[in-house]
Amino acid sequence: MSVNKEIWLPVIEDNFYSNWEVLTRLGKDDSVYVDNKKVYIPNAGAPGSILTNNTSYPVAVEERTDTTVEYDINSYQLPPVRIGKFDTKDITYNKAMSVASDFMGGIGEHIMYTAFKDWYIGKETNKYVETTGSDAPGEAPGATGDRKAITEADVKKAAKILDKQKVAPTNRILLLPSTMFYQLHDSVIEKFDIVDNDGLAMFDKEFYGFQVVKMPFVINATSAGVARPVGHNGGATDIEIGLAYHKDAVSVARSQTYMYDSENRPEYYGDIVSAEAWSGAKYRRTDYVGVVPILQD
Repeated sequence: MSVNKEIWLPVIEDNFYSNWEVLTRLGKDDSVYVDNKKVYIPNAGAPGSILTNNTSYPVAVEERTDTTVEYDINSYQLPPVRIGKFDTKDITYNKAMSVASDFMGGIGEHIMYTAFKDWYIGKETNKYVETTGSDAPGEAPGATGDRKAITEADVKKAAKILDKQKVAPTNRILLLPSTMFYQLHDSVIEKFDIVDNDGLAMFDKEFYGFQVVKMPFVINATSAGVARPVGHNGGATDIEIGLAYHKDAVSVARSQTYMYDSENRPEYYGDIVSAEAWSGAKYRRTDYVGVVPILQD
């Protein structure tokens, strides 16, 4: 019997996108805008002028100029895997998942944390917050020394930036690495409990309009705020970064999963399977509105 594609394709896809449900709870799924290797997200231009008590005619005709956010999506590949004859006949989903997981090594988590990094807008003037609390040990990879803890005042400042940007008050998320999450919770512990919401740890109530969500890490960066790649060993002065944002201000997108197989290979005594998928992320506004990084100081 040849490779059972009805088993292997969903198994491979489940590995590639094992954290996709989490990502789509935290950001907007823009997969519909994927065109080959790019995502094109339309941005509405500035609205026309509003005339009040106008007495001058004819009125000048105005035209709205729209823009587009575009970004490349990354290719993720499962290297060729040998599937022996006993694995092609009546294999179970669980066994196939075990084999695929061994080869794919946490690719779903890598895609998720890369998305967080790609939502980061950098230190745009008047669009970020630095922590102001008491000194606490820095816990970014490679970090030594102390960093200022996140405080209630820091969260309030982030909320005010979004307010001034006229961002909707609903569906705001404060995504924090565990270090900053527990610092914040310790400072308001009498007001909030930590609950498990379908696999996401978060405050039981909104805090300054934010749903406060914990991740092992969100973004690691240099002291200047330059994001490190996922898995980077970091440096002594590195910092951690959280994101305060509106869900519709950040984008994730994915392609379908492509599976390739070569049957009855005598030199391998079995079949060969490989696969590829495409996924990426970005903030959705060209003016960076809707995303406020909170950087350790």
